[in-house]
Amino acid sequence: MTLVKAGLDKRGTFYVEYMLDKAVSHPIHEAVMDDIDKKYGGKADSDYHAITNQAMYDLAHALGAKTVKLSSFH
Repeated sequence: MTLVKAGLDKRGTFYVEYMLDKAVSHPIHEAVMDDIDKKYGGKADSDYHAITNQAMYDLAHALGAKTVKLSSFH
């Protein structure tokens, strides 16, 4: 639940970007995403974000946090 909470915006919507910024810092988050883009392409990066957003949303709901919202993909 700590990771879910780290990814929430003020409206209760989960964004993997917020979670990563808090977990590893914004500069490291950006560097890793740039590396993924270079090695695997932008689709891998976007797939990661979409899948992780969904997984964390599902986890939040499974843990009883039914008010967490799923972000629309950026």
